[in-house]
Amino acid sequence: YKQEGLSTLWKGTFTSIILSLNPAIQLAAYEMLKRHHLIVRNGSRVVWWIVSTIIYHARGSTGSSQENDAVVNSTDGSAMEHFINALLSKFVATLITYPIQLIQTRQRWSKTPDNNTNKTKRKRWVGAATIHDLTEIIQQHGLLGLYRGLESKLMQTCLNSALMFVAYEELVELLTKLLRDDRGGAS
Repeated sequence: YKQEGLSTLWKGTFTSIILSLNPAIQLAAYEMLKRHHLIVRNGSRVVWWIVSTIIYHARGSTGSSQENDAVVNSTDGSAMEHFINALLSKFVATLITYPIQLIQTRQRWSKTPDNNTNKTKRKRWVGAATIHDLTEIIQQHGLLGLYRGLESKLMQTCLNSALMFVAYEELVELLTKLLRDDRGGAS
């Protein structure tokens, strides 16, 4: 604060607000993928049979096609489906928002204050620094420069998200069964 000014305390706030879209994008993509599986499952048995066969064999299952038909007829979705849906949805959300994450990191680590070098800069739009940083990266490194370091971010966030959504879906299923059993026993 003393060296860089009051505006330093707010570095990256604008990008944080934009990045609140990341979980919204992820959840929307997750729900779309989940519904798509249900639509495919209920609408076109052939396509879903192919998808479920791949999932069935990816699990390392062996046995009759009757076991595979049980997977096809399931309406809850398997843990593997939830894992894949969450992985893909986080991939999409991260791909869309990663350039802003890169800018936010860059702004937070910069040593110069954003808006207090002179009066004209103090009056500029709060997102101007973000736009400036985006164009600077593109000029220096091209469009691919906006995705430097993406691989490690994807490894971290996609796996974390996939495991979290599997746990979430399994807990929802467990609690739903417990509530149904509790209501059934009380009636």
